[in-house]
Amino acid sequence: MLSGTFANSSKAAEKIQLESGKKITVLDSLQTSAAGGLVALRIAEAIEKGFSHDEIVVESAQWIKNSKLFVGAHSLTSFIKGGRVSPAKGFIGKLLNTKPIVTITAEGKAVLFDKAFSYKGSLRKTMKHTSKYIGDKKFWGYSILHARNEDTALWYASEIEAVTVDIPAYADPLIKPKTFSF
Repeated sequence: MLSGTFANSSKAAEKIQLESGKKITVLDSLQTSAAGGLVALRIAEAIEKGFSHDEIVVESAQWIKNSKLFVGAHSLTSFIKGGRVSPAKGFIGKLLNTKPIVTITAEGKAVLFDKAFSYKGSLRKTMKHTSKYIGDKKFWGYSILHARNEDTALWYASEIEAVTVDIPAYADPLIKPKTFSF
């Protein structure tokens, strides 16, 4: 969760807890976007199964630790604007047509994880890292999101489905591959 969101959520939870007498815990998913959504979905599933508040807090720490986000981007522009890449490195990266692959660290910080020098290379590398991360771990779920790039999302969907033999826990509503059943 982004630090400002976490701080505001903690303040609100404190106030509501005092007023209602209900136990409230704010969890920092240390993720953004789909990875944080998967943690929330897993918590909702645990609630439906009857897990206690304390059990969910304990279990969610492991679910958060096991979450991973890989993002393939078309350019370094947003990383330069956001200060994650210096203007000088950004200029060189643009000249080389660098396609960044980003992940979130265990501390919740977005970092440049890898790079490719073509769009297709970026797709292959992102999928390679995803497959390596999944490995032979017990797998709970995944999600695929995109920013106006349905073709790429569909490609990832079919590649990940082949690796996991599973459909996403949730997906962008525009992703409707024929092999998925919602």
